[in-house]
Amino acid sequence: MSAERLVGEFGSLGRVLAASPEARTRACGSRAAADQLSVVGEAILCVVREEAEDAMLLGSSSAVIAYLRARHAHSGIEIGTVLFLNARNRLLKDEMISAGTVEETSFWPREIIKRALELDASGVILAHNHPSGDAQPSKQDIEVTRTMSRQCRIFDIVLHDHLVLSPSGHSSMRALGLL
Repeated sequence: MSAERLVGEFGSLGRVLAASPEARTRACGSRAAADQLSVVGEAILCVVREEAEDAMLLGSSSAVIAYLRARHAHSGIEIGTVLFLNARNRLLKDEMISAGTVEETSFWPREIIKRALELDASGVILAHNHPSGDAQPSKQDIEVTRTMSRQCRIFDIVLHDHLVLSPSGHSSMRALGLL
C-alpha cells in the first residue's frame, strides 16, 4: 500500500495516523503494516510534544497549537484535553479528559479544578477538536469557557485559553476576546 493511496483513502496523513487500528489494517492489508503506521504516528507525536514542552512558555502558543493539532485535530470524534501548567507556564501534565461523539465532548469544571489542585497547577489550557473541520467555537464551547474561567478564578488558577482544533485550523477563545 502506497502512502498516496492511504492518504487518498483517508483524506490526509493526519487521518491515516488517527484511524483505528482496524481501519488501518483493512487499508494496508496487513496488521504488521498498520502497526508500523502506529509507530510512525507515535514518533511524530513525541517529536512535536518535545518541541511543545521545550517551548511551553505561553510566549510560544504556536508550539502548543502544533502539538495539540498533531494529537487531536484528525480524530473522528471530539476529544477534550487539558494542559496543566506550573507557575512558570511549563507543562506539568497533559491529560485527555473526555472522548465524546462526532459532535460533542464534555468538560467537567469540578473534575478539572480537582485535578489542577492535585497537581499543584497554577494554570490550565483547555482544548478540544471539531471533527467537522469547522474550528469556530459553538455556543456550548463559549459557555463552558466562561464557566471554567469563573471556577478557576475562585481557586487562583489561570485559564490561559480554550482552543478549538480542526484539520484546517484552530480558534483561540482568548484571541476571540471570549476570555
